[in-house]
Amino acid sequence: MREADATLTEIERMVSRDGARPLPPVAALAFTPARQDTRWRELFQGQYLSRTLLVWILWASSYIISYGLQGWIPTLYRDVYHLPLQQSLNYAIAAPAGSVIGSLICALLIDRTGRRYWFVGAFFLIAVGLIELWAIGAETAFGMLLGYGFCSMWLGSINMSIFLYTAEIYPTRMRALGVSLASFWLRVGATVGPLIVGFTLPRYGINGMFLVFSIFALIGCVAAVFVVETRKRVLEEVSP
Repeated sequence: MREADATLTEIERMVSRDGARPLPPVAALAFTPARQDTRWRELFQGQYLSRTLLVWILWASSYIISYGLQGWIPTLYRDVYHLPLQQSLNYAIAAPAGSVIGSLICALLIDRTGRRYWFVGAFFLIAVGLIELWAIGAETAFGMLLGYGFCSMWLGSINMSIFLYTAEIYPTRMRALGVSLASFWLRVGATVGPLIVGFTLPRYGINGMFLVFSIFALIGCVAAVFVVETRKRVLEEVSP
């Protein structure tokens, strides 16, 4: 334990920014074997019940929007805006590039803002972008390109950081189980999202489709308000 503490102290010294407050020592941590095997029921007991349900909402909300729009974007440019095939493909490739920018911004800032504030802000900005597309942005193909590119920035940041956050809110004995069950909602989003487009587009038009997706962004925003913050906290304290 002394050797491990010395190693981690040295790593912290090398990577800490100037003026950064060092992490507190884990004074109460004792070296003991795992108290028990993983029990899936523990995901729904005590403090982990609310964590599990809230993080599932975050996963589902983000990936329903992501997969719903990504899969249909080339078709929307082609059939709704009647763009030439090559231009449709160019537009479809250009907008998701925003997710790369959003992921880079997230990587640089999320340890400063904290996970909760980042998720709340990102979901709120996605909702703003989708509501703007519902109101005026989807009137032209270029307006949709800009609006969807804006939403992609913040969707990309959530989709990247949600894996990190989910691992932080569970202890070692159940971390893999918690992350794997949460990522199940990624598969649900990949299935449900495109179906929502297929259902809403012919009934409510492209504007109405964006309004429906904005509801999922607002649901994610509300859920993010209640998640536990893990920034600058020792994981053994966050997830005993």
